[in-house]
Amino acid sequence: MKGVGDVYGCGTVAKRVVIFDLCERRTRVIESSLAPIAAASGAIAAELGVEFSVVSVPKGASLVGTVREQRADVALLMTDWTSAAADVVVAAERAREGMQGRGSVAIFDTFDPTNTPHLAALPVVDAYLRKVLLRDLLAYTREYRGGYIVTDRLGNELGYDIGRHELGSVARVEQLDKLRLSWSFGASPQYRRLLRFGRLLSKRFERREIDVSCRLGAPVEDLRLAGDELAQMNWYKRHRLEALRAIVQASAGNALVCSAADRCSRRTYLLELYRTKFVVSPFGYGELCYRDYEAVCCGAMLLKPDVSHLRTRPDIFVAGETYVPLRWDFGDLGEKLRHYKANPAEAARIAGNATRVMREYFSRRGIVDDVREALHGL
Repeated sequence: MKGVGDVYGCGTVAKRVVIFDLCERRTRVIESSLAPIAAASGAIAAELGVEFSVVSVPKGASLVGTVREQRADVALLMTDWTSAAADVVVAAERAREGMQGRGSVAIFDTFDPTNTPHLAALPVVDAYLRKVLLRDLLAYTREYRGGYIVTDRLGNELGYDIGRHELGSVARVEQLDKLRLSWSFGASPQYRRLLRFGRLLSKRFERREIDVSCRLGAPVEDLRLAGDELAQMNWYKRHRLEALRAIVQASAGNALVCSAADRCSRRTYLLELYRTKFVVSPFGYGELCYRDYEAVCCGAMLLKPDVSHLRTRPDIFVAGETYVPLRWDFGDLGEKLRHYKANPAEAARIAGNATRVMREYFSRRGIVDDVREALHGL
């Protein structure tokens, strides 16, 4: 994508949106959050009259002065997990000062989970953009163990060790209307490329020789853990380990061909996905994972812990139509793998539906609609 400070857009501009990058470093999450608007800059400018630019704000730099110099119509503060909650509030206040009483100030929060530590900034901004939102916005007014729904349920219902993770904050009811859905990293052009390569590399679903992908970042040797060793395992690692355990148990005596579980190069992994029928995608630090979109763009059927509690775009999470929801303890994974292994036409239909959702998103430039809705009224 273009470099920091470059402008995404051309032609007649009615609204200038400047993304002020407050993040400590350019992670993959940051890059894949910016890539969709960079790739579609021409269409966004032509159809919406919106021009984006990105300006990095190093620690210690004057945000007030930087915002004032840019003379944006919308100051969009990009934050992530490295941004301290108190710093985000101060940044919003300084951005407001730099706007000198004109335009809008909003936050573009790239934090992974459905909740975020930064909701204290809601009263200071005009809008709060997120790649994933809880369907029930009132849920943001509740406290959760560990800060969000996943850690709360894994800790309270399944007994996972949540440790000191605190991934959320609480909003006031009167501020909830500022929460807006933007676009996820699923809108990144890298997935469009996977779809294009798939036309050449994908095998027909029923002819794929690998039944289940096991590359979950969970070491096979950890399957031996039990008792206190298992109970004390970090919740993130244990959740992935339980997914691997369920796959291994399901494959025993059921003629399921599984990929290796060890790490490999990204190229090897993606080429493997084009030959794989089923991909199990546990949660990461957020519910949404790169693996979700990689799976469907490579033509595999996605099985994932039930995400009916969230909204995101592009939306590949329609139960029984574009993905197969699982219990969060993976207790039904074996049953569902056996069912879809025995009913390949049904599995191929679900996989094909999800791939079609992604193709249509890119062909109709879904990112333009996402930007239109995210910036409405700003």
